Amino acid sequence: MLTLAPDYSAARFDYVQVLLGRHKHVKALEELDKLLKVEPLNRSYRTAQATARVGLGEFERAIELYRELLNETPQAAELHLSIAHALKTLGRRDEAIESYRTAAAIRPGYGDAYWSLANLKTYRFTDDEITRMRAAEAAPNTQLVDRFHLCFALGKALEDDGQYAVSFGYYERGNALKKAESRYRPESIERNAHLQISVCTAEFFRARQGMGCASAAPIFIVGLPRAGSTLLEQILASHSQVEGTTELPEIPRLAQELQGRESTDSNPRYPGVVRELTAADFQRLGEKYLADTRVYRAGKPRFIDKMPNNFRHIGLIHLILPNAKIIDARREPLACCF
Repeated sequence: MLTLAPDYSAARFDYVQVLLGRHKHVKALEELDKLLKVEPLNRSYRTAQATARVGLGEFERAIELYRELLNETPQAAELHLSIAHALKTLGRRDEAIESYRTAAAIRPGYGDAYWSLANLKTYRFTDDEITRMRAAEAAPNTQLVDRFHLCFALGKALEDDGQYAVSFGYYERGNALKKAESRYRPESIERNAHLQISVCTAEFFRARQGMGCASAAPIFIVGLPRAGSTLLEQILASHSQVEGTTELPEIPRLAQELQGRESTDSNPRYPGVVRELTAADFQRLGEKYLADTRVYRAGKPRFIDKMPNNFRHIGLIHLILPNAKIIDARREPLACCF
């Protein structure tokens, strides 16, 4: 459509939203530049621009863009929240706390703001904050997303206060609310895991030895969320030849492309389609991964991709990047889940 009607701004912005959803931040910025040349003051375009900068790890620039927007609408709670997230990532904890608190003050019952404070791990809520959270969680007009975020924040706050029974009650309620809202179903994951087992045999890899891109630059950290991947990344990234990045989306995106449109939960193409790939395919996919991740890197010889859920794609990683290191972060499963 944009080829036929390049001035169709609504379609181009829809395209930007799709690009952001697929973590294609560089391409999103290219499209946003076209839009902003026509409408430089458009808030939706500028907000999307800041979001793309966050996706590329350009947090200082993102904060500048968010604050420009905030100057025009100082009561926009979601902008204070976005700034706080970026400040937290930069390690500016006190400033992040101030921005989270401002977001909560502007919009009472803003569950994500309170949950983000709890997720700092070391933040301790005041009695007044706990009272406000409990009142907001109990209010009949509180939105579902705010309610379960408030439940999780209260769980953490009351746990820290030693009120374990009441704390667990909020955790339990939050999980029930979140599960009702979630579209997650374990069956497709289980089918995929069994298919992985049937495809990724020792014989399968022996037959494809020597294929793929030879680069040894990537270091993948995989495992359950909360298993310690961030700590491992911080340790490795302290080495002068290794750089940390973020949880990069490129491997899941490659897997999604292999899945194809005709795939269904009951009849998934990936990872079965890997059987059909040639040596040239493995080489191309490995080189594509390196090219697509270059924007997140500063040029050191090795870099870390710490997307935990890449454990589902270890077979694919080994086929397209056979010399990459893969670190499996393990922790007691109950501790990860809790």
